[in-house]
Amino acid sequence: MASNRNNYHFDYVKAYGKDIGSADVVFPLDDVESIEINGHRQRGYCGHVGETGKSSDGLYYRVHLSDYTFWVDPSDYHELMDFLHDRQKAAIEVVERHRIERDEYNQRHAQQLLAGVNADPITDDIYWCYIQGSPDADLQKKFSKLTSAIAKKCDEHGGRLYKTAAKSAKYAIMADYRYYTDDDFSYRRESGYKVVTLEQAANYMGLQKLWDDSIIQARLNEYAKVLARPRQSSGTSITLTLPDISQTIADKTRDTVSVSAKKERVKYPPRKPVAYTPPTEKPMASDAAPAKKEHAKYPPRKPVAYTPPAKKPTAAESKTPVEPVDAMMAAYEKNPKGYKLSMKITRVFAPLICIMAAVLMLASPIVSTIVYLCGIWLSTLPRTFKEQQNNQPVTPFYKRKAVIAALVFLVIWLIVCMSVS
Repeated sequence: MASNRNNYHFDYVKAYGKDIGSADVVFPLDDVESIEINGHRQRGYCGHVGETGKSSDGLYYRVHLSDYTFWVDPSDYHELMDFLHDRQKAAIEVVERHRIERDEYNQRHAQQLLAGVNADPITDDIYWCYIQGSPDADLQKKFSKLTSAIAKKCDEHGGRLYKTAAKSAKYAIMADYRYYTDDDFSYRRESGYKVVTLEQAANYMGLQKLWDDSIIQARLNEYAKVLARPRQSSGTSITLTLPDISQTIADKTRDTVSVSAKKERVKYPPRKPVAYTPPTEKPMASDAAPAKKEHAKYPPRKPVAYTPPAKKPTAAESKTPVEPVDAMMAAYEKNPKGYKLSMKITRVFAPLICIMAAVLMLASPIVSTIVYLCGIWLSTLPRTFKEQQNNQPVTPFYKRKAVIAALVFLVIWLIVCMSVS
């Protein structure tokens, strides 16, 4: 008897190739094509149900749906498979019903395509329109030219070609021949539009040279024949692979052992013995003594007198005191506090000197430029001192953004002052 239980807890679940881990799974009774995993409903088609034996650790059975794999506890295995068996039958019935409905829909549309659509009469309101859909990809260039020509005609007659279905549009021009059916035209009429085909609109506007009706009609007939052809039931994607769950695990194991025992082993012919060939004896050392190699004699080397390396004089032994290489660091070592204070003062007064020189440049451009450059140089001293104090390489002036910006301002301001004076 089939189980009515539709909710299970699995310690491990894989969905669409991604690991989900532990999850609570519910198979909704109102929709056999959906599944709920941790409270989230999604597509869960049961047309394919299968199992691939136990997991690698031997604790679970692996049960597969079309897009899911469940690691099932042995206590839930038979009950779950009974439930999925009935759910699979229901899913196949739903798919078959959809197929029949789709075939009926295609048959009806094929008849409407071949019979010809009942379009609305065309008036000058056609110049207030929008185009719905587009033809095949190989006709896009011609379709683009025709669309531009229709837009131009609409402008000439005081109308407008809208890009989408607008309230001010009067007509809907259907450009895809696959929708030349009464059902699709009626759907547009329900929105308040008059509906015509692209060919009818082009003929009314005098644009027949830009669009070939015969090509569209030939493709429409071919498409209608394809729709009228009934679909084969074997063409559905249903795969029925139910395992035989009536047998117990012990029965399966016994059947496997019995089948393997019945297999006959292939008998190979016996191997022929190979004649023994004794190895060849090598001559002993006493039989043939190898000739001794003569070593070349070189004249004896003359001893070289050892000369100890000269010691470098230290600061205490040297008469002249060791002073820093850089004059800035030498001045800092003589008076650290005073030099730091001077750097702080320089940091403050250097920008003031530049500002003062820029103001005075209107009166004396040359002298003020020299003072401005001195201010830029003074502004670089604090950074240079800090880099030398931290044993870092001194950054060149052309790599300092503030210096470059100050020089650019100097050039621009100098040009302005020279032009004013």
